[in-house]
Amino acid sequence: MNVQWLDTGAIIRFVQTLAILSGCIARGPASDGTTGNRQFSGETPNGDWTIEVLSDSTVVTFAGEDASLRLEALNGAERPADVQEEHPELGKYDVDLRVIDRNGIPWIMALGGDEFAISSWADDYAETVNISVDDADREAHYELFPDVREALDSVGVSDSYQLGELRDLVRSQSEELRIGRPKSGFPTNGSDTGGTSVNPPPPPSTTYTHWVYVYYRAAFWVFGDHSSTRAVSTKDGVGTTMSDLSYGNHGYKYTDARMSFSCGNWWSGRASATLHYSPYSGSDTAYGIAGGGCSTVYDAIYPTAGGHVCNDDSYAQYGNVKNDANIVWSTCSDSTLRQYVPVCSSI
Repeated sequence: MNVQWLDTGAIIRFVQTLAILSGCIARGPASDGTTGNRQFSGETPNGDWTIEVLSDSTVVTFAGEDASLRLEALNGAERPADVQEEHPELGKYDVDLRVIDRNGIPWIMALGGDEFAISSWADDYAETVNISVDDADREAHYELFPDVREALDSVGVSDSYQLGELRDLVRSQSEELRIGRPKSGFPTNGSDTGGTSVNPPPPPSTTYTHWVYVYYRAAFWVFGDHSSTRAVSTKDGVGTTMSDLSYGNHGYKYTDARMSFSCGNWWSGRASATLHYSPYSGSDTAYGIAGGGCSTVYDAIYPTAGGHVCNDDSYAQYGNVKNDANIVWSTCSDSTLRQYVPVCSSI
């Protein structure tokens, strides 16, 4: 009689893969779009708003007396075919988001995957990231987020993936300080572990502080995590936000209520408002960098040498902000399955 022994190593790898898959791509409603195109409009004490919900995008505008906002959500990169086949309930697309001020500056941007589906979004950011920003004008735009939240909450649409992600983003922006510290606490400079918020001292000239946050949620209890990141560039001395960028890393963005703050850090006195984490398209070389995360193939279903998962992205994104340089990280292409959220102090 031939006895077939179980390959325990293969079983362990399969369970680890399920853990990564459940965290890195499990999110959101099953529908990617909506039933028909719909438009809504209304007003709050501080301005007028419109919401247009389409099958593959959503646009929200808010016009106040001293500022105005345009929020856009767009179906981004299509999920890998094997993901769609094995997990159709996850939806077909990542979702990209951006917020544009009345001056045409897209200072808040969020990627669902590794790059924007529309390269012009990255080009728009690259063209405006280092322009002069009026502190009072930027603050006036932040003050509109509670009104935008009120508008979004008043629209009874539950089948739009894009609208749901915009709600998450606006909720986050309207609940926190304008420089974007997480409510769970932020580390002192150099600690990488979390703790009491400390403002950097005002420098003698215009320099910038680069902040980076890592968020996570557990997947299958103890078998793995999904992680995503956020990076913010602020003007030293006054704290004005120059840019607020985030990656969902093919799954839950930091704005999702199911995500928890893991760790983060900040570095002041930097000469450029540009973050090396920034979401540039692969062809854009305005700042000599191509993107904040891994440029290798996203490979959560059947991890192989040369591919990456969400935690590889988070590792690279944190490291690039910390080092203020675009680095090719080996974790993006090695055969190791990074199943847990990275520890900031080890990067």
